[in-house]
Amino acid sequence: MKTCNAKSANKILAVAVQSALIAMFALPAYSQTAAPAPVADEVKVLTQPTSFIEVGAGNVSESSAKFGEYNGLNKAGEFFAGNFQIRGGDAYDGSDGIRRWSLIGTDLGTTSREFGASIADQGVWGANVRVDDLYHAITDTFDTPYVGAPGGNVFQLPGNFGVINTTAPATASQLVGSRNLSTTQLQDFNNVDVGVTRKNTSFGTSYFIDRQWSVQFDYNHLDESGDKILSTASSSVPGGAASTLWSSWNGESPVSLLNPYAYQTDTLNLALNWVGEQSNFTVSYFGSFFTDKSNSLNWDSPFVKGKVGGAIITAPSGLVYQQDWMSTAPGNEFNQFNFKGGYAISSTTKLAGGASYGRNVQNTPFFTDNGVMQAGGTPTPSLGGVVVNKNANFKLTDTSIQDLGLSAGFKYNERLNNTPSQVYLWQDLGGVDRINASTPYSNSKTETELAANYRLARSQTVNLAFTNEVIERWCENLAAVNPPAGSSGGSSPAGANCVITPKSDENRLTLGYRYKVSGDLNANLSYSYGKRSTTVDNNAITPLYDNGYQGAPGAFALDSSGKQIYNNAAGFVNASNFPGFMSYFDASRKQNTVKGGVNWQPTDTLNFSASGRYNKDDYFESALGEKNGHSSSLNLDASYGYSENGVVAAYATSQRRVINALSAVGSNGNVTTGIDNSNNLSGNAAGLVAPANIFSTQLNDKDATIGLNLEQKGLLDGKLDVKADASLTLGRTGYVVDTPYYVMSTATGVINSTSCSSPGQLICGATPDITNHTVQFTLNGQYAVDKRNKFSVRYIYQRESVVDYYYNALQYGYTPSSVMPTNQVAPNYNVNVVAVTYLHSF
Repeated sequence: MKTCNAKSANKILAVAVQSALIAMFALPAYSQTAAPAPVADEVKVLTQPTSFIEVGAGNVSESSAKFGEYNGLNKAGEFFAGNFQIRGGDAYDGSDGIRRWSLIGTDLGTTSREFGASIADQGVWGANVRVDDLYHAITDTFDTPYVGAPGGNVFQLPGNFGVINTTAPATASQLVGSRNLSTTQLQDFNNVDVGVTRKNTSFGTSYFIDRQWSVQFDYNHLDESGDKILSTASSSVPGGAASTLWSSWNGESPVSLLNPYAYQTDTLNLALNWVGEQSNFTVSYFGSFFTDKSNSLNWDSPFVKGKVGGAIITAPSGLVYQQDWMSTAPGNEFNQFNFKGGYAISSTTKLAGGASYGRNVQNTPFFTDNGVMQAGGTPTPSLGGVVVNKNANFKLTDTSIQDLGLSAGFKYNERLNNTPSQVYLWQDLGGVDRINASTPYSNSKTETELAANYRLARSQTVNLAFTNEVIERWCENLAAVNPPAGSSGGSSPAGANCVITPKSDENRLTLGYRYKVSGDLNANLSYSYGKRSTTVDNNAITPLYDNGYQGAPGAFALDSSGKQIYNNAAGFVNASNFPGFMSYFDASRKQNTVKGGVNWQPTDTLNFSASGRYNKDDYFESALGEKNGHSSSLNLDASYGYSENGVVAAYATSQRRVINALSAVGSNGNVTTGIDNSNNLSGNAAGLVAPANIFSTQLNDKDATIGLNLEQKGLLDGKLDVKADASLTLGRTGYVVDTPYYVMSTATGVINSTSCSSPGQLICGATPDITNHTVQFTLNGQYAVDKRNKFSVRYIYQRESVVDYYYNALQYGYTPSSVMPTNQVAPNYNVNVVAVTYLHSF
């Protein structure tokens, strides 16, 4: 059925294009000897504003969320094409008037439409209003059995869905796991379009008090509605009448839900500006206020484990599903005061800078389910979140020395998290008691820059820059963790360091050279070297408690003062990392970057340019994690003006990225606590066990684009203008794993690992390449009936072919046994779009 519809749409499309072109060419054309426009008309074009109204219709041949992700053309069928711009005011009539006004509208027939209006007395006051919609189409291949209103926060299973048994043995008479759904369950799945609509309403105004002083006010209201896909997991806590029927609900069984977007964000900006002969400044206030109409997401969990009386689990009458929920985004508000200004010390020396102070507050009450909290597990009804942001910056420039330009800059940014640290006693999805302390993370960044630009000769310039960046990370406070007797969790003293990399210091030197070889040839080349040195604290107490108390419940040792001593789990100290592992974005690094480019214009109508970039990263202190990597890019452009009204251009670009990393398999060991000088519990990383089984991975990304575009004006006696563009993009991502400790047996010729020998595991060797091929062609033709009336034909063809094994695990019958399928597929499409419009200008 889908094939027939696509063919019919393409036939309609072809007829529409042919009819539009016939109508265009059948219109009367002016004679080549037509009289030239009066001089008065030419002057009018320059002094009077041009307004226009454009109306028409178009057709999209195929529905595709990916093609129409942001352009509003995600659905097959006809659409209205409308645009307008109307301008006026007495500032254009040759009098002493200064008023101007305008009305604009773009893409009015799509879900990416915009409308705006403005009015101003030039140099005195102005006001504008804008309303726009933008629909983000995420996917149109999402299947779900859940029933719930789009944008809602309650999702329930149909009454006949039953449950999914993840553990009973598979036999010919039993349906086990989500890869073996029953016919009834499969029939309960429905396709849902997933997307988010953003609606902006903004208003702005400005007023010039005099030549020096002015004020400005801007306000924006943003409404976001719809859904995004969210993956979450069910708990194993029994609930309702169903708890008497099954042995257990299956915890941590993932489902994909529609996370509701019912967001509202109001922002406003108020600024006071002053401009003098040698200086200027602006004092402003910015506020942002976010609210979420939903405070939770609720759903039924169908996953159970075990069976009843040796029989398969079916849906009895009066089934009550395990009810699960999670909180949605909390509301918050942000207030910031800003100052920026500049001062011309002399005609060659200038100073500019600014400062800001902002305060972010989040104190939305917790939406807590006491069934998954231990007794007294919530010490406070809300977070009490307070984050203070501070910024200061300045830049000094000087050109007083001939041929030499100097500059010095400084920036300081601080994010100070003053949120109180609290200890929470909770249960994980498996029903095990856990303990955590919330961790208020803070950081600061200090940047210093010195730069010089020296002209060696009229055609040669050299640039030298030095930058230093220091980042510090810390916890403003961290509560002491002392688990109650018999509970799981680690322990830590109050105020412990919570960051494995508390400081990094990076110096970078950049040298650039520009050379104008001749009037039609110039080149540039630059080299940059940076070294980041990171301070590491493997004894840092992190909030990642992934293991609990190691001893038997109640079996606590006591120190000399009678205080209980606990074992820190591996996740408590050093974030459960193996010794030598570092996150690449924090790790010490040496970076070399080379960039260059050439531009050659041998004639007024012919131009060539080429540019490239190569970057190499070396994480020289990381024993595990990302070790090194490199990236490169190459860009080529050429254009040729073959006539006064015709230009053809070609372009090509290629990019590549390679990342090499080392990882490990093995136990990390446990870290025992000791007693510090203040009689507080303290942990250390001495007990961490270095892994013996090391394996390597490589990620390889490649993509390339080639294209050709053409612009021809003045066809058909100067009435027809044509633009065309064609491009091809090829992308590929590959991932390789080398496991040298998996040794092949010389006796059997088989790798000594069931994981490696199993083709379904993909532990060894390379995964299938992820590929993306996109072809695009656009054609625009505009025919002028006369000076005020034009017809336009726009045609777009776009095809995308994606191969990604990720989607295999989402299909019916291929998911893990405890993962709900969604049947999403790779975003392949083959779309034709045609639009015919009439434009009248006045």
